[in-house]
Amino acid sequence: MKRCLGLILALAALPAAASAPDFSAGGFLFSLEFGPDFWRLGRQHIASQGVGLVDADYFVSDAKDTWATVNLRAGYNILGHATIEGQLVATGWSIDQPNRGGGGIATGGVRWHPLELVFMNKKQRPIPIDASIAYGIGWGIMGQRRGAQGLTHSLDIMADYFFNRFFALGFFARMYILDWDKFWIDHDNNIGVTMPNHLDGFLWHIGLAVTLRFGD
Repeated sequence: MKRCLGLILALAALPAAASAPDFSAGGFLFSLEFGPDFWRLGRQHIASQGVGLVDADYFVSDAKDTWATVNLRAGYNILGHATIEGQLVATGWSIDQPNRGGGGIATGGVRWHPLELVFMNKKQRPIPIDASIAYGIGWGIMGQRRGAQGLTHSLDIMADYFFNRFFALGFFARMYILDWDKFWIDHDNNIGVTMPNHLDGFLWHIGLAVTLRFGD
């Protein structure tokens, strides 16, 4: 951990504009993203699908907003225009308790970098900034006393400032659309309910991103 922190600080200390990445060349991107999350779940919608108000209330009330949600992102950028990537987000609460809970979502998707269209004919981008929007699809699960899982869609916007060819700090805002169809009353004993109209819910994640870039 100390070596990784030392590498990040050393990269950040290098001059910014003069050694900005050649965005048009593409490359590999690895990001660590962290910040608060916010659950938005429809209690009545869940209860109406054979779950019942008691179990729906357990599930919704256990979904706690936190300040320590972490997302890992890795991808390959193609000629500055688009990135094929995978992401894994994890959040938890009451971690030190026997009844701890939390959730995780894994997605794969495509990220579009519109600034490349603006600067694609320039030898070097005049500002070391990259902005992007992305769509992803995957699978997620969350719960404590009760749980749910299923298909998940993600939409996000990001902006990164590159201090040099390898290192950037940025901001992101991401929405997970929880299209989950399985509700767990007792996961250990395989007792659950299939929700025909799926879960009515979202997970918002916003915060800061530390990105490492390799390739050009």
